[in-house]
Amino acid sequence: MKIAGVIVLYNPNEEVIDNIKSYLEDIEILYAVDNSETKKDEIIKKIESFNKIVYIDNNGNQGMSAALNIAARLAI
Repeated sequence: MKIAGVIVLYNPNEEVIDNIKSYLEDIEILYAVDNSETKKDEIIKKIESFNKIVYIDNNGNQGMSAALNIAARLAI
């Protein structure tokens, strides 16, 4: 069974990297949907450096449900 995860980001800081590391080994793929209005390139590069993560720029805050729906469609 394949287990996918999703994290919805909004103005993430360094702490999100540690959070991701804490559960990345328990899943096969993680969809990181970024709802931030202003992107932090250094954080995005760190997130994208993990080989199990698919980073998705949601072009601003489209809401939690929209972000989760994007990840759900990709995971199916």
